[in-house]
Amino acid sequence: DAGGLLPDTASVNSWTQRVHEVDAMELLEVQLCNQTAPFILVSRLRPAMAASAARRKYVVNVSAMEGQFSRGYKGPGHPHTNMA
Repeated sequence: DAGGLLPDTASVNSWTQRVHEVDAMELLEVQLCNQTAPFILVSRLRPAMAASAARRKYVVNVSAMEGQFSRGYKGPGHPHTNMA
């Protein structure tokens, strides 16, 4: 694909589906990975970070290209990850 990844060879998948075609279960799985998991990880790291003697403490949250619409090849497919 345009990002250099091996494409899913299934004839129908969420990379080609539009927003009204994506199954709700897949949307929820994406939400768990992209929003819920980082939220839980950061909330559980807070006590350890507060206990650290280091003056500065950071959590680096890395985003995906899905939310970057300035890319020339970003089309309407895979809509449920566009909030990444």
